[in-house]
Amino acid sequence: MLTSVCRRRFRLRYEAWQVLHVSLSVASVLLALAHIELVGYYVDAPWKRVLWAVMTAGFVSLIVWVRLVRPLRRLRRPWEVEKVTAERGATTTITLRPVGHEGFRFEPGQFGWITVGRSPFAVTQHPFSFSSSAEADGAVQMSIKALGDFTTGVAELRPGTRAYLDGPHGVFTPDRNEGPGFALIAGGVGIGPMMSMLRTFADRHDQRPCLLFYASRTLEDTTFLEEIQRLRARLNLSSRPVRRREGSLPLDSGTASPAPCLA
Repeated sequence: MLTSVCRRRFRLRYEAWQVLHVSLSVASVLLALAHIELVGYYVDAPWKRVLWAVMTAGFVSLIVWVRLVRPLRRLRRPWEVEKVTAERGATTTITLRPVGHEGFRFEPGQFGWITVGRSPFAVTQHPFSFSSSAEADGAVQMSIKALGDFTTGVAELRPGTRAYLDGPHGVFTPDRNEGPGFALIAGGVGIGPMMSMLRTFADRHDQRPCLLFYASRTLEDTTFLEEIQRLRARLNLSSRPVRRREGSLPLDSGTASPAPCLA
């Protein structure tokens, strides 16, 4: 917990933190088991030994599932970087294409864990929301802002780079929260999952009203600005910009009614 809360204060790289985090969690369980066995009266009753054996087996099974079984499954279903697109706001969209398989279906607003240019058994994976339409076949897109060690290098990826994708995950999706309309609230690169929702609505010809509140520093930082404007022709969409600096142009002059539901 300390390494998680104070990672930046300790100046730990994300990759180093993950290795340390896993190592400490394994060590804590092993030390607890050693303590229990060495101090015999903690497990002097048969039911106590059975209980700790089951708990230990569950912990080991979880490690095997996460670090062995799931990477093996990803190894058989590789992806590759098909396209790298620069966006406003120091954001890069990478398009991933399945290699030798059909990919997977996801719900708008969900996310996946990605490993790029390394083995699926690597300790470090990175979670990002899908920004593409859930109705698109095969390829998926993730829009990533340059904020850290890994994200800064995303713009330098080359088409054809091997990647592995674990997903989809998450329940932040209108498909599981039905309503007569939606209010979408995003800031900065948080527009990614919202774009997935809007693109999916457009592909589904869904005309339920959508009200988008989108915060950014300036007009130049507004990722997907032009596409949001174009989507108004296909959706019942009204956008409300929130700027930290003056002099920005409005996103929208639409008159769609606010929606009563929040996704």
